[in-house]
Amino acid sequence: MAFLQHNYKIKGNMKIIFSIFLILFLLPSSVYAEEIPEWIKTITEWWVKGEVTDGEFIDAMEYIFEKNLIYSNPNIENDFLRTIALSEIQQKVRLFETSLNLRVNLTEFLSEMAEIQMVITSESEEEELQFKDKIIKNEILNRFQKFIESDNSIDQIRILNLSGMEIIRMNNVNDNLSLVPDYLLQDKSNRDYFTEIINMEQNDIYVSKINLNEEFGQVEVPLNPTIRIGTIIQDNKNTPIGILIVNYRLGEFLSGLSQSNICDIVIIDQDGTAIKHYDERKEFGSQLGTNYSYFDEHREIELGKIKDLNWYHDRLNQMTIIKQKMNIEDSENQWEIVCELK
Repeated sequence: MAFLQHNYKIKGNMKIIFSIFLILFLLPSSVYAEEIPEWIKTITEWWVKGEVTDGEFIDAMEYIFEKNLIYSNPNIENDFLRTIALSEIQQKVRLFETSLNLRVNLTEFLSEMAEIQMVITSESEEEELQFKDKIIKNEILNRFQKFIESDNSIDQIRILNLSGMEIIRMNNVNDNLSLVPDYLLQDKSNRDYFTEIINMEQNDIYVSKINLNEEFGQVEVPLNPTIRIGTIIQDNKNTPIGILIVNYRLGEFLSGLSQSNICDIVIIDQDGTAIKHYDERKEFGSQLGTNYSYFDEHREIELGKIKDLNWYHDRLNQMTIIKQKMNIEDSENQWEIVCELK
């Protein structure tokens, strides 16, 4: 996100670029200021007036602090850094919510495909219908491949019958979908996502927690942070006939969200589980056996004492905490992105 990472595209706002070059050539290597310098005020004014985007403003500020171009008076430094960090966190929240809400809509769309209804209703021991079933499965595979090409975060697509048995499962292998042989299909009736979906109202959408994908009861290696989005499949009479579940892998997405030159980023769920942490040993504590919870170190968040605050000073850990909730449509699960500003 910083200038050096993105090379700061020429088509970006030229005022920002020009200002940075002035700072580099006209100012000493560091400046100690009793008040915010005029050149920072100018850049901030452009941002407030909408003459530069949030991203351009954050990039400029990150670059200034990364290069130690200014050492602000501690009395004003915190307010200034909090403003920048809060804007960056709000950007990340919008990206998280938009990205996952789009995947909710995609899953709902896929569940309405006629081929999915056909593959469920064609299950039979009769040879003719088995042949028909094979043709339909390949048609679904071809149709879904187009979605993989536009969103390669799709990891698995499952169609279950109402008893929880997989009818069809497709895995994404190097951006190509492949059908899992029938003898490897699994009974998912004991999984929490099946239980929740089967008891949902029709037309509702299930959005899981973000956790590590498991196969045959074992955490998949390499670790694969995953969110599952599912819904009930209905026939043309609105009768439930099956369940569609799409697994989206989020490892790369979460890594991108956690990048910052201003603060250390942690992403947690409502239970305090760190689904992304700058110390990887603290991620997914319950699944990996560490039982780490972010609430263990930050009780104020767990107790809800600061639930209406965008930031607070954590005296125990000697840091400023900036936090924002991230909500997904139709999901009871919640996530927070936390910026530890030290």
